Amino acid sequence: MAAAALMTWLLVKGTGKELLESTIGDRRPGYAEYVRRTSGFLPLPPRTGHPGGSA
Repeated sequence: MAAAALMTWLLVKGTGKELLESTIGDRRPGYAEYVRRTSGFLPLPPRTGHPGGSA
């Protein structure tokens, strides 16, 4: 269980997601909106709400 928690933390905070997302918005138009409305790691339904607002 501890290994799974460590791997998840590393992928989300350590080396994967944040590092990639720190620069991909510059290369992909619309990516910031995609990140705002989708779950970062777990397969959850898309967030709804008006642009610029919180869900």
